[in-house]
Amino acid sequence: MGLGLFQDGEFPFSISIADLETVSRFCDGPEIFLHYVERRLELQRRSEDSLADELDLWGAYLDTRLQSSRLWEDREFDAIALSGFSEPFYAWSLYEHGDLDTPPTIELDIPAEIHSILAELRTRDDDGAKWIAFALLDMSDSVLGAIAQAFRDLRETQLTPGMFRRCVYQDGDTVVSIVASLNLPPELLYERTEIWAVLEKYRRKAFRSIGFGVMVLNTERPFEHAIWGESEWVYDEELEKAIEAAPPFVPAPGQSLPGRNEPCICGSGKKFKRCCLHRIQEAQRGGLLEGQ
Repeated sequence: MGLGLFQDGEFPFSISIADLETVSRFCDGPEIFLHYVERRLELQRRSEDSLADELDLWGAYLDTRLQSSRLWEDREFDAIALSGFSEPFYAWSLYEHGDLDTPPTIELDIPAEIHSILAELRTRDDDGAKWIAFALLDMSDSVLGAIAQAFRDLRETQLTPGMFRRCVYQDGDTVVSIVASLNLPPELLYERTEIWAVLEKYRRKAFRSIGFGVMVLNTERPFEHAIWGESEWVYDEELEKAIEAAPPFVPAPGQSLPGRNEPCICGSGKKFKRCCLHRIQEAQRGGLLEGQ
């Protein structure tokens, strides 16, 4: 106790060597392990008693990223017990000993496109890439699914040479902007990606902003540029003017438009009819939407 440990009843994360070996075997990267530790400690800090062995916790993380909305739907209770999530690891052990013909599939349950994005982020040596990975792992299944679908659709969309396409998604206080082009020079794509990451962060009053610049013809990696920004929202007259002068927001492929009296698709907080509706209609009539 003289070292100042275990203050306020909080104990450090600990794991046996055997369980650590199992976790490491089925962990694709350090950001996933660190995210698991963070979620594991959040569970430990809850007021309810929790009962689960480490492999049940790790299995639950692979299935749900320990998101409370998926595990217990925010119900009120006095204790948490997780069981059954460790069964795939026992099945793997049986396979290794020759008692099972087919190995079980054990991996983090996220879309393949998100797996590819995380793998590419691991190759980047800047701190922003690490924070982007963490932010993605924090997102809901619905938003991750929408982002994955956008990456798939952008590869298939017929883009005009020299032009670019963008789409935006928000999850809580994090906004994700994706800018795609067939043949923009990399430095121009980076500039456009950075601009929209800043504008959408400001427009939506988000705390965190992620920007992905995608070269559609480059299939060797999921994105060319990744941009990270994090700060409190502060009114900026220049950004207000830039947003007012910006071209109409383009819905992502397959994304439906809101009703006239619903919040605008751009995230401004205004009603759709009083914000982007007329500009989108004018752009559609003029055939200009693809150039955004």
